[in-house]
This record gives sequence, structure tokens and C-alpha cells, in this order.
Amino acid sequence: MASSNALQERQIVLMEAMNRRLESIQEGQKKLEETNAALRKENDLLKTQLERQQSTSQSRRFNRKQSRTSVEIPSDLAKRFRFSYKKMVEKKMTQGFIVTEE
Repeated sequence: MASSNALQERQIVLMEAMNRRLESIQEGQKKLEETNAALRKENDLLKTQLERQQSTSQSRRFNRKQSRTSVEIPSDLAKRFRFSYKKMVEKKMTQGFIVTEE
């Protein structure tokens, strides 16, 4: 009888140890799941932010291209302008042009 009581006590101790290990494993798994969920959420936020930045930069590029107006300048007028501008700079009549759009 004494040996069966000792065996039962040993089984109880082993079962308690197994239960503690299982609880520890479950707690670790729960922490990992929480961390994983937080990382997924952060990843989604970063993806959204990156997509927003990319779409903004693409729309800016598109807007810049679209806002430019193409004006054809006749080649003889461009040549005369360059000639006049070079002469003005040589004679120090101007330091350059400041162009403002209104």
C-alpha cells in the first residue's frame, strides 16, 4: 500500500508538472499570437502608408506633366532671341531673366 501511495503521489507530482508546462506553453503561444497580430497590424499600416506615398508621388508626377503647356516657338525667333541674349550678357546689360507666371 505504501508503494501504491508513493506511486500515486509521484503521478500527481508529474501531472502537476506537466500541467504547469502546458500552461507555460499555452501562455507562450498566446503571447506569440498577440505579437503576431500586432506585427500584422503594423505591417498593414505600413503597406497602406507606402501605397499612399506611391500614389501621391505618381499623381504629383502626372500633375506636373499635365500642367506643362507646350508652346511651339519658331526656330528663327529662338535663334534671334539667343543671339540678342548673348549680346546683352556680353555687354553686361542684364544678369539674366526672372520669370514669374501670373
